[in-house]
This record gives sequence, C-alpha cells and structure tokens, in this order.
Amino acid sequence: MEETLVCEACQVSWKRQRSRGRKPRLCPTCLYADQPQPSSPTPPNPPTTDSSTNYFSSLSISKVVSTLHPKSSKAKELMESTQNGSKWKCPACGHIIQVYVAITDIPTHRCTPNMVSVKICERID
Repeated sequence: MEETLVCEACQVSWKRQRSRGRKPRLCPTCLYADQPQPSSPTPPNPPTTDSSTNYFSSLSISKVVSTLHPKSSKAKELMESTQNGSKWKCPACGHIIQVYVAITDIPTHRCTPNMVSVKICERID
C-alpha cells in the first residue's frame, strides 16, 4: 500500500511504500541535494578572526570539566591533609571508606545501590 507525502522543502507531493517508523520530511530529490558530493573535494575554510570562533577553538576538555565541576575553596587544604591517606565514614549506614591517595573533595556514599541521594562522608582519621 502506498502513501502520499508532501516535502517540507519544495512542497511537492510524492509517493512511497507505507512502512513503520517516522515518515520522511523531505522528498528523495531534496534529500540527495542536501548531501555533499564525494567526488568534489571542498577546500578548507580560511581562518577567520571572529572572536567566537577563537573562543571555541581554545576550549579544551579540561577547561569544560573544570567549569562544570569547580574545586571547592578547601581543596588545597584537603589535599595537603590527606597526603598520606585518610579514612571516611558514612553518617547514615556507618560504611567506612579508606583512601590511600590525596583527594581534593570529600567522598560521598550511596548506602544502597538504588538509592537516589548520596551522603557526604565524615572524616574519622
């Protein structure tokens, strides 16, 4: 059974075999016209002096992560005090976490695997 569809780009009606799933929004002519031709290589874009382009080209993964997860104001102090390792205890269930490296943030714990909230641990050593 065939169905009639209307292309959103050129407003031409076209038919196709009815099938499950999303219906295409573009006719085959418009769909293939938007795809780049593999036989003609495109020249590289010349460098621009636009400030937004320079800003995005200077972004690195570490800058994005440090922006989304900033270190606390006590990170340096905590790192120095946990230089030789530390022990932490969950206030809810009493689970003990032993850390053998210096850390920059207080550990958290989920008392059960399906628990949504996390508990901030207390330092015991």
